[in-house]
Amino acid sequence: RQRAPAARPLHLVSAEGFDIFVGRSARQNEEVTFRIGRPEDLWVHVRTIHGSHVIVRGNGREVPDATLARAAGLAAYFSQARDEPAVEVDICRRALVRKLPGGPPGLVTYRAERTLRVAPEKP
Repeated sequence: RQRAPAARPLHLVSAEGFDIFVGRSARQNEEVTFRIGRPEDLWVHVRTIHGSHVIVRGNGREVPDATLARAAGLAAYFSQARDEPAVEVDICRRALVRKLPGGPPGLVTYRAERTLRVAPEKP
C-alpha cells in the first residue's frame, strides 16, 4: 500500500501581506516552529491549552496589530478552545521557543511572551 502524502501546514497571507503558517498536528507544529520559523519570526500559541503553533513571518518589518490578532485567532481556532468565546494567546519571538529535550513532537517551552485575548477565528 502507498501512504498518502503527509499534510502540509496551513499557509495564509494576512490582509497586510504577512505570511502566516499554522501547524494542525504535533508533527506540523514541529515543522512550523523549527523548520519554517526563523529566529526573528513571531510564534503564537494558545496559553496552557493544546493547540496549533502559528508563525508570523515579519521579514524585517514590524508586524501590525491586525495581523497579530488574525494569527492569534487562528491559533485559538485550531486548539482545544475552539468553542470558547475568547481565549488567551501567547506571542513571542521564535528564537525564545525551545523544544523540551526528550519530549514528544510539538512540546516546547518559551519565555518573554505577551498575551492577547481573542476570539477563535476560522481560516
